Order: sequence, then structure tokens, then C-alpha cells
Amino acid sequence: MIQYAIYQSKANNYTKGKFYARAIHTDIVDLEGIAEHMCRHNCSYSKGQIIGLLDDMVGCIREICLDGNAVKLPDFAIFKPGIRTKGAKTAKEFTATENVLRTYIKIIPTGEARPLSCRSPPVTCIP
Repeated sequence: MIQYAIYQSKANNYTKGKFYARAIHTDIVDLEGIAEHMCRHNCSYSKGQIIGLLDDMVGCIREICLDGNAVKLPDFAIFKPGIRTKGAKTAKEFTATENVLRTYIKIIPTGEARPLSCRSPPVTCIP
């Protein structure tokens, strides 16, 4: 179940003073936790094998994105490379060394993960 907390906006725009909900999480599950969860689903692989596979997958997703490609995990997300840049006065003056501030991996929900924003998932308010 998705839990949320209510907060009041302090932004200096049309949202100031209005109340909104913010999704909160109560725990962070790491690769070992995911492997334990998968084992509870009558998986035929050991926890160690699953951890090894997931660890390799994370490294491969990172490597593929750094090579300039996107990775799609069906019904979950697309992982694709992104960059944050600062402007240059002309295209000729733009250089990666001077104008690229950072690189990152952008995650876009797809398939079954995407409609969470379109349907009413079970939610609970945490005071």
C-alpha cells in the first residue's frame, strides 16, 4: 500500500498555502531484500544466484546507458541516459568540458508501472 503525508506548500506561486500529499516510504529494499522477496515466490534459484544476477543487471544497465542507449524492462521502466548542461552563446562555443554539468540515468515508468498515476492505487495517510 502506498502511504502519504500531507504538507502545506510554501512556494511563492499559486500553490502557496494549499495542501498536497507526498508519497512516503517506510523502508528501502536493497538487492538482497529483493532476492529474499523473489525466493518467497517459489523461485527455483537460490538467494545468492538471484543477488548475482540482479547485481550484474544493474551494472549492465549502467554500462548500456553510458554507451548512449536506453534499456527497457517490460511493464516496469525505460532507463535512458540524460545530461544537464549550461548554455553557450553559440553552438560553436558549446563544449562537453565546459557546458555539460553532469550525466544521469533517467527512469521512465512503462506498462503496468505507468498507470499508477492514472488509477486509484490503495493509499493510506500517515499523520
